[in-house]
Amino acid sequence: MLERDSIGRTPLDIACHLGFKNIVLYLVFKQGSPSDYLFQEFNVDNQGRNCFHGICYRGNFEVATTLLNIERAYLKKIL
Repeated sequence: MLERDSIGRTPLDIACHLGFKNIVLYLVFKQGSPSDYLFQEFNVDNQGRNCFHGICYRGNFEVATTLLNIERAYLKKIL
């Protein structure tokens, strides 16, 4: 998860941009426990964009709903 390309994008950013929902799920689950995931900020590339910018640019609404549902489930676990 710490690897970056020359622009500064992480594998999660690239998977979100391309719309690979299953890979996004795998990468999010590998980031740690729910509290670790929720309390860390999204990685920002060299141009100040995170994974949600790629999702919105391409219109990958399934990936967006998947990420937001994961965050909602993690919030329920923590609270």
